[in-house]
Amino acid sequence: MNKLLQYKRNGFTFNQVDRVGDIAYFVGVGKEGETTHEVIVVQSHDGREINGVSYPPAEYPPSNEQWGRKGWTFSTPLQARIAFDQMTKPVDTRNPES
Repeated sequence: MNKLLQYKRNGFTFNQVDRVGDIAYFVGVGKEGETTHEVIVVQSHDGREINGVSYPPAEYPPSNEQWGRKGWTFSTPLQARIAFDQMTKPVDTRNPES
């Protein structure tokens, strides 16, 4: 399967900074050098055919329509890191109050 390490969207090139399971933190750099930070739920498919062209299994970022449910944009690295850490924090099923 092709792993999602980089993607392009809305004039930005995003590179993976950190990942735990299907949760990933990416930093995007725009054409003018501006940066943005995204935390996403990595999507995947088992291979597909589009217009007669076969594509191997691969990972991909959420669509624009999935934004807010499977992808979030942050203004600062600290905001993105806090969100990433919260989403990847192990859940203690023995203690429901944690």
